[in-house]
Amino acid sequence: MKHLTAAAAAVALALLAAFPAWAASSTKKITSITLEIEADIEPGTDFGEESIEFDASGDKFYVGDYEVKNDGQAWEEDTVPKLEVTLEANDDYRFSTSIRKDKIRLKGVGAVCKGAARKEAGQQLVLTIELDSLTKSLRPIENVRLNPDGVVSWNPVSTAGSYEFRVYRDGKSVGSAITTTYNSYNCSEKLTKSASYYVKVRAINKVDSSIIGEWADSNTMTVDANMASYFKDNPVENPEGVYPYSSWKQAEDGRWWYDNGDGTYPSSNWQEIGGKWYFFDAEGYMVTGWIDWEGKRYFCNESGEMLKDCITEDNYRLGEDGAVISQDPVPGP
Repeated sequence: MKHLTAAAAAVALALLAAFPAWAASSTKKITSITLEIEADIEPGTDFGEESIEFDASGDKFYVGDYEVKNDGQAWEEDTVPKLEVTLEANDDYRFSTSIRKDKIRLKGVGAVCKGAARKEAGQQLVLTIELDSLTKSLRPIENVRLNPDGVVSWNPVSTAGSYEFRVYRDGKSVGSAITTTYNSYNCSEKLTKSASYYVKVRAINKVDSSIIGEWADSNTMTVDANMASYFKDNPVENPEGVYPYSSWKQAEDGRWWYDNGDGTYPSSNWQEIGGKWYFFDAEGYMVTGWIDWEGKRYFCNESGEMLKDCITEDNYRLGEDGAVISQDPVPGP
């Protein structure tokens, strides 16, 4: 085996010593950062259930991971999200030792950089970031229901100060949008023609009214001639005062029941809802057609409303209390 001479060894050592400097000089410095952030964080959910996406411009670096630095274990309505985001330099790049604060540009969700730490000899840059308070967030509206009594309802959004909705008849908007602070509204005044109806609802942030959520659609409900006539002849005086926290629910088989909003529901009895009477069977489902109750007969139309002071299609006369006055049909014309 050959051995290096002292002079050769000295040259070799000099070359090895120079290699790191040569390697470092061949890498390119990252002197500016642009990062786009999208976040979907719902108050009341645990840390880790949020969805946060980062988009790094260019090919100099990528986002490795992030860590939530807030105290506690869950997101609250007034939480200001605090994150540590680790950026990783791509091959042949290193983060500069002197990246100025004005060269770190963050876009989206009110993101602000509170600090930056260079690590792993410039291979990593850890950013401390704060996002907008969750008071400015708006989660999607869920469970929008247009009910047989003309009331549209939806699940409340904790950070919403108001809601805007539109009624659509056969796919076309009926009049202008309506704004309410409740999570239900009796819109029967817009259901006075035989047609198919549905409602679109969106939330408006209670801190910043310029923050508006996406539209959410209700089910489609068919209003027949009888229902349309009833809605037209029985206007509601206070559409916003109709059970803001209770609502109609529809089972998978299409049957309707009523959620009182306190964990209970009517069954084997009548209940007045929005100024109209409905009957519910032993399982709690709304009943239509003829109903025998305490020795009297009543009739509920297809929307479940008890009819009164009128003549049914099969010519039975109903009194002011809804009960049949005569057991024999009224002679036809």
